[in-house]
Amino acid sequence: MNAYVFRRAITLALLSSAVICGAQTNSAETTGPSQPLDMGAMTVTARGRETLVSQTPGGIGIVDAERAFLDQPLSISDLTRRIPGVSKSGDAHWGAEINIRGMARNRIVFLIDGQRVNTATDVGIQFGLMLPDDIERVEVLKGPVSELYGSGSLGGVVNVITRKGQFSDQPEIHGGLSLSASSNPDGFSSYTRLAYSDKSFWLHVAGGYRDYNSYDDGAHDEVPHSYAEDEQGSLKAGLKWDSANVTEISLSRYYADCIGVPGSEGLPGNATRVVLPRTVMENISLKHSFTPQSDIWEESSLLVYYQKIERDVSIDRFTYAPTAAWPRPYQLWPGAEHTTYGLHWNNLLTIADHSIATGIDAWRWEYNGYRRRQLELPNGSFRFVDDTPMADSSQLVIGLFAEDDWRLNDQFSINVGARVDRVMADSDKLYGPAPANALLRDSSDMDDWSWSAHLGLTWRLNPAWSMTLLGSRAYRVPDIMDRFKYIALSGTSALYGNPNLDPEDSLFLEYGVHYHGDAVSASFSAWVNRVDNLVVAAPHPNNTSDQLMANVDEALLKGLELNAQWRFAPGWTTYGCMAWMEGDNQSTDTYLRDNPPLNGLAGLRYEHNRGWWAECEVEGAAKQDHNAPGYDECDAWLTLNARVGYRFMLGNTSHALLLAATNLANAEYVNYLSSVRGNNSALAYNEPGRNLTLAWKMDF
Repeated sequence: MNAYVFRRAITLALLSSAVICGAQTNSAETTGPSQPLDMGAMTVTARGRETLVSQTPGGIGIVDAERAFLDQPLSISDLTRRIPGVSKSGDAHWGAEINIRGMARNRIVFLIDGQRVNTATDVGIQFGLMLPDDIERVEVLKGPVSELYGSGSLGGVVNVITRKGQFSDQPEIHGGLSLSASSNPDGFSSYTRLAYSDKSFWLHVAGGYRDYNSYDDGAHDEVPHSYAEDEQGSLKAGLKWDSANVTEISLSRYYADCIGVPGSEGLPGNATRVVLPRTVMENISLKHSFTPQSDIWEESSLLVYYQKIERDVSIDRFTYAPTAAWPRPYQLWPGAEHTTYGLHWNNLLTIADHSIATGIDAWRWEYNGYRRRQLELPNGSFRFVDDTPMADSSQLVIGLFAEDDWRLNDQFSINVGARVDRVMADSDKLYGPAPANALLRDSSDMDDWSWSAHLGLTWRLNPAWSMTLLGSRAYRVPDIMDRFKYIALSGTSALYGNPNLDPEDSLFLEYGVHYHGDAVSASFSAWVNRVDNLVVAAPHPNNTSDQLMANVDEALLKGLELNAQWRFAPGWTTYGCMAWMEGDNQSTDTYLRDNPPLNGLAGLRYEHNRGWWAECEVEGAAKQDHNAPGYDECDAWLTLNARVGYRFMLGNTSHALLLAATNLANAEYVNYLSSVRGNNSALAYNEPGRNLTLAWKMDF
């Protein structure tokens, strides 16, 4: 049986099991109303323990599984754009990057169940490495507001918490099934999960498959290479040894087949197409939690994990002038394996009025690259050459962290945290492209120390009102891509990493005010972030046609954010959010390239007590004319979205039907942050036009 048939057989078996068990179980999970999230009442684990958002200093956003069902996102970035200050930014509809307050790519830490995802970000894929249907919730930390996550969190942290099982007093079987089909992009999505649980054991198995064609923009033109096909499977189990010890194990595999990447400029040489023919992520993790019978030591948890990401790229459709030299590149197949070994040990302590989280965070990232080049000869024949696009390299980070939430009285609490990291990196010798294979850089290594700290204050004026203030010093140690990369941009120019880069330093300040009442919830925040030693690609001192990663810039970023909702009548809710920011390069007195324009959304929702509901939203962005040199302005845009649904019980199963229409007016528009790898006018591609989606899910 080949791999294709095997994967489809497994998916069919899971779907069948879910339907059969759903018909037979006596314990149904009901699906409650899906009102917009009340952020004031939500809890997050940003500090290593659950705390209310309104009483946690620093910007935090949350989206949950119910919102994922309503939005039917193609990637995580389509979901997190609902959080003010978080924008969609990237190279592809499937794996679009996330921009947090003007920071993106390797300045944002991406975690899946607390496990760091390490991969190259020149062509972003990391936020496409899982199916949105498998999401339980997504927590976003906007800026360097916690010490649990270390280097790379200069712009923030995105932590995806996936579905898993739970212990139950009685033996139970639960599960779910969801199916959806859309018109633009034309395609479908399927996902199923099945779980067994009792007092001391749970087992959770899940899988899904999606297939989407390229979409059309608002002008009814197909956006080339915007297609995607992927699948995912996972097996998780939990064992309660006794009242104090719990062990959890997780195995998962994600596979994407033929992912298109829109945009042509910025590719090596004069290529006009890039495709990811194969992307795989495999993960194994083991977590043990110990809950001692102690008034001081609440919990100790140790997480160890292994993660391997394989990504193959195909670059072709080169164009040449008749006088171009031979041999000429015909097709390139670069690829790499990114392997991460990680450990996270977290301890929760309570000493008088102090709630402390402390522990060790360590991980090792190994890169192994390969490349095959197909060269066309004058007589029309081809020659194949194997070499490496970047020398094999690795990075080891070991960090010690501690955070203390100190409750001074009923009104005031202080949150203080600190972290110190030792960062070690090494690289093999770097050779130029075959056949010459000239030595471009000798092997190298580095060993450095970095530290970060923050101090936050929460003032609870009364049960409804609270104010927060946070200041922090953060850092980002350049990763192995910054230090050791080698990208042949054309036949005469290249981009080199720099082993001697200094860490980027940040001084950050944020003020927030929050209101959480019976009918109204709202939050407002203002923030400023000064970054020194910003790492950018600069002209190479030895060859002006080449580029070298260098510490050259100082940046100042500032912004305002607002989020609110109002339940103004039984069943009726209006909600909205808005974000504005501006980033300046202080060294050159120019705007930064990752500046999102003023943007936001507003919606009206009605929830009928008999299961019917409907919502209508407008989403848009203002014109962006504060653009960096070499980037074009981007026009304002506005889209209209509408959704209607019905929830009902059928026997022992709960069901939800959804009909959604996005971009109802079929607006033709460009997201300013669609790509920032080169000249914006050549890279930017139109967003999808009108799309209709029909979805159904069943839970039991």
